[in-house]
Amino acid sequence: MLDVDAVRGDAPAAPRRVQIGDVLIDAVHLDELMAAVQQACRARTPLQIVTVNIDFIRLAQRSRAFRRVIHEAAWVVPDGRLVLWVSRLLGEPLPEQITGHDLVRESIRLARAHGHRMFLLGGMPGVAADVARRLERENPGLCVQGDDGGSFSADGDNEDNAALVQRIREFEADLLFVALGAPKQELWLARNLHATGVSVAVGVGGVFDTLSGRLPRAPRWMQVAGLESLFQLLIAPRRYARRYVLEDPPTLARVAWLALVTRVTRKRRA
Repeated sequence: MLDVDAVRGDAPAAPRRVQIGDVLIDAVHLDELMAAVQQACRARTPLQIVTVNIDFIRLAQRSRAFRRVIHEAAWVVPDGRLVLWVSRLLGEPLPEQITGHDLVRESIRLARAHGHRMFLLGGMPGVAADVARRLERENPGLCVQGDDGGSFSADGDNEDNAALVQRIREFEADLLFVALGAPKQELWLARNLHATGVSVAVGVGGVFDTLSGRLPRAPRWMQVAGLESLFQLLIAPRRYARRYVLEDPPTLARVAWLALVTRVTRKRRA
């Protein structure tokens, strides 16, 4: 069940929202979302985007705090082919997958065109700084800073949070990407978004690892075929086996069954 006391953050109205498990997901195209990102940067209004996959739905089922953060985010988008599949099973298909990689890529284009500044937070020590330097080399004129942020607790508390927030604020970042993994990154962002002074913030999980070249990304055909999780499992089994083999399948089965029951019930009432 959705939290009745969770109030969604202010955001431009999406065409519709689709409930999968305990999460409401916006039926939005990437170009529409990026228009909202540019609007937020122009108006300097804080906006948090959450990219939802099956694991997010599993975590949201267990954590009231995480559910609240998702429900209060400005935009909640489907990051995962399985999420799209469940939406189709429900009879309310979401238009497209929007990943953290997509948002970083399109934000770079936006930043180059409009002079926005990007801050990368999280990842293993040194990775965010390496990615920032690489992005500046590959995108002349882009202004990026990277910082691993030190130590974070499981619920997203930082050992030196005031200093970290001040570094982001002093950089005058417009766009903030946080790679701490869920739910840590979303919880930290929800508590600190306004204090950082950024306009748009997104949790992006392992995106820094692929941007740095430390972890390869699945070929495009595997992404389109919904096999990116399998690719990740094959190349980094220690990192992904528990999640993809043990934790996510029961959640997928649950939300797929609920979607099917909901669709059948709706048809019978029609």
